[in-house]
Amino acid sequence: DQLGNSNNSTISNFNTTNNTDNDSPIISNAFLDKNTNLKIGNIITVTVNVSDNIGVTRVTAGGTNLTRQNATHWKRTVTADATKSITIYAYDAAGNNNSTILTYTLYVAYYKPPSTGGGGGGGGGTSGEEFENILCSEVDRQFVGVDQEVSYSFEFDCNYVKYINLTGIASSGKIAAKVETLNHTSSLVDIPAPDIVFKNVNVWAGNMGWFSENNVKDPTIMFMVDRTWVKNNNIKLNTITFYSYNDGTANWEKMSTQKISEDSGSYYFEASLPIRGTLGPMAISGRSSSASVPHFPTIKPTITPQSTPEIVPGATPVTWTGIWKEEVPGFQVLMALFVLIALYVSSRRRN
Repeated sequence: DQLGNSNNSTISNFNTTNNTDNDSPIISNAFLDKNTNLKIGNIITVTVNVSDNIGVTRVTAGGTNLTRQNATHWKRTVTADATKSITIYAYDAAGNNNSTILTYTLYVAYYKPPSTGGGGGGGGGTSGEEFENILCSEVDRQFVGVDQEVSYSFEFDCNYVKYINLTGIASSGKIAAKVETLNHTSSLVDIPAPDIVFKNVNVWAGNMGWFSENNVKDPTIMFMVDRTWVKNNNIKLNTITFYSYNDGTANWEKMSTQKISEDSGSYYFEASLPIRGTLGPMAISGRSSSASVPHFPTIKPTITPQSTPEIVPGATPVTWTGIWKEEVPGFQVLMALFVLIALYVSSRRRN
């Protein structure tokens, strides 16, 4: 300082360590137990091997949390959908993540464009539907054998029916299945399907009478419904139903229907199919959440009031004499004559 005082100090250099974790988990292996010829709704097992410098906290597949098997092994089942892909994410405690995408293929059956002729096991010819009412038509042909699981696949964008599945009972050879997507209610029926209809379709399989208990069992149909239609019509998902028209009773019959999957654009459903010789007109419909249950008024019988006789206080009780007096006309005249005759006889006797 200014007075000449001084002091010494030792300067030390320190190394600082950055403890922030910026390392993402490492996905070393990820695979599906099956990845070809899948159908929408099939169950797939996802297996992922992942490691991290600190520790993995969570692994997801298609938004579903996987279950930790050991330090690096994660596993869970998911459902196949129309996206044909599953995105895997792995996270650590610091929020770092890593991802990979697994893909699979869906079952695609042999397809032949619709024909106007018959043959081929039926279902490929004309159906009787008005031509102007058919939006699009699609046919698939498959061999049907004894105890053989058969899947008919439909790929057209205009066709909301995607699969028809059944098990063969008899060896029927090559059988055609046909789906006609309609503009409105089928011209083959007299009444529209119940509720708010999403799509009307005609479904045919084999020649007339082939779709019977002698040839098929456990038939189901898989169809899709647009999310936009559900949202715009305020449809309750649990009311979406597949209906089949029974020509014998002239009524729409409700098929057992369940939701099996969904993606960003559609919901996917599976429904049973009736076995009654032939299929025919069908419909996909649902009810709005604001719709009320139909109320049928109770009809009550109409009762016409009856007049009650007026009772006059102090009236003379009815007696046989009273009835006689009331009911014999000219009673007073007869009594007057009787009195005059009596007076005349009395007068003659006095004379």
